[in-house]
Amino acid sequence: MGLDLKRLQMCLLLFFCGWVALSQGEKAPGPCVRIGACTILEIAKRSMTDSRILEQLAEAATKNQGGNKAIKGIKGLKVNDIRPPNVTVSFVMKVGMRMEVICQLTIAGKSFIGGSMEITVKSNMTTISKMIIKDKVISFEVTKCTVDLISCKTNLPSNMLPKIVNKFLNSTLGKVLPGMMCPAADKVVGQMKEKMLTVWNQQPIGDLGFILYALTGSPVISSKHAGICFTIQITRKNGEVIEIPIEPPALNVLPELSPENSELTMPVNILNALMKLLEDVLEREVSSDRGGPEINRDVLAEKVPSVEIPEGDLIFEIRSTETPTWALEPGVATLKDPLKIELKTRPEKENLFIVTATLKINATFQEMNGHLQILLGEDSLKDLALESSSVGDFDPELLNGYFLDILRATLLENLKKSKSLLDNLGLPPQPGHFPCHESISQQ
Repeated sequence: MGLDLKRLQMCLLLFFCGWVALSQGEKAPGPCVRIGACTILEIAKRSMTDSRILEQLAEAATKNQGGNKAIKGIKGLKVNDIRPPNVTVSFVMKVGMRMEVICQLTIAGKSFIGGSMEITVKSNMTTISKMIIKDKVISFEVTKCTVDLISCKTNLPSNMLPKIVNKFLNSTLGKVLPGMMCPAADKVVGQMKEKMLTVWNQQPIGDLGFILYALTGSPVISSKHAGICFTIQITRKNGEVIEIPIEPPALNVLPELSPENSELTMPVNILNALMKLLEDVLEREVSSDRGGPEINRDVLAEKVPSVEIPEGDLIFEIRSTETPTWALEPGVATLKDPLKIELKTRPEKENLFIVTATLKINATFQEMNGHLQILLGEDSLKDLALESSSVGDFDPELLNGYFLDILRATLLENLKKSKSLLDNLGLPPQPGHFPCHESISQQ
């Protein structure tokens, strides 16, 4: 990435599992975020760019500050060059973060001895910030800020260096740089807090319901990451709260995470609870006049010759017998929907046969602008069984492909159109969304 501040990235790794390392007692485990230094590093760079802190610094360095002349004996000061800063971020265990900003600028003017003169100064700003909970919101508070000189070079003759450099250090570095550079740290933490403010409010899940996050306790700061956990509340549009089941742990300890990455841990029980919002979408009455494959006596007789289908209009009633659930394995996510497929006459709705099956849909996850997107992939119908039949026994596997065609044209089409959940699930508060890793690890 080098020093190009226009290419901002944040290392964000979505990680789904059945449990979290930071246990939340008897309550259903909620999402947790482990924030890596990479995340805060890019926020710091964005903050310095957006606030024009370097330009302000340069302007102040060439002007009088509180009655002190910038550099005595030099006229027509101007900034010739500002190098993009080198920013590093690390965590201070049990406190917060340490940020160092190395900045280099070159100032030019006319010296009192005549001729042009350039002075190039490189300095290092170091800040210590404490991660705190204030008004139930995560925030940083700068507790220490220092600015030190790294080097100072000039094109003046060596016998002129002591006097000019000394005045430059006294008037500019000693008086100007701390007052101009340290506000950059305040800007960084201010932007992080501002980014988080709105996500503490109740967020809509499309037109299906709402999701609300709340902190479960103080952040846990290690030498590599800042750990934050949340409780979660999911409600329908009518205000009914959806119960989030407590499930046995799939993982007792989260895997190691490199300091370059941040990680969102979303327990699978939350994904399962969210599927309850789709109950209406997953029920469907299917007939030929509502689209999809033909549903009539001739088609069924061709596929299952052994059954005696009566004359007249036919319909399929397809419904989920239980709320669909997610099965997560390394690299694979599968949505499992247990179905009951009933063939009935119309309008009498006389039951002809009932087949049970499990619809399985592979899926992938990705983060987009602070929201979770669920991308549905390959589907299949498994575990077909004939529950009852008034038209004779038959092997329901003979209708596997036919049922899948019906499901794809109806239930699956409805599910894919339901962008409310698949594209609009707001994720827990994170200090920025500039993904440099789009891959998702599923355990």
